[in-house]
Amino acid sequence: MPVSCKVGRPYHRADIDLGYDPDQELYDRFYAACDTLRYFDTVLLSRTLGVTLVTIRLWKAHKTFPARRGIAFQVIEWVNNGKPEKIVTQAELAQSLL
Repeated sequence: MPVSCKVGRPYHRADIDLGYDPDQELYDRFYAACDTLRYFDTVLLSRTLGVTLVTIRLWKAHKTFPARRGIAFQVIEWVNNGKPEKIVTQAELAQSLL
């Protein structure tokens, strides 16, 4: 069967390699960092970042990704730094609420 080819103006497309996702490395690093989180770590992140515990668990399960990429970078850096903690006493907490 002959192939019909219409003659006309050619259309242009951007020459971009869509097979490569530049964000994939960030996703991989973020989810690898989340894989190392224990329950207590998820509680610390939840309190510090002001998100729910379910949000952190969804990150750990590779179901969601933070809306802001900066949060992902901060979580990766926190894990790479050995998950440092800061102790906040009840008096400091009460003083900050005033």
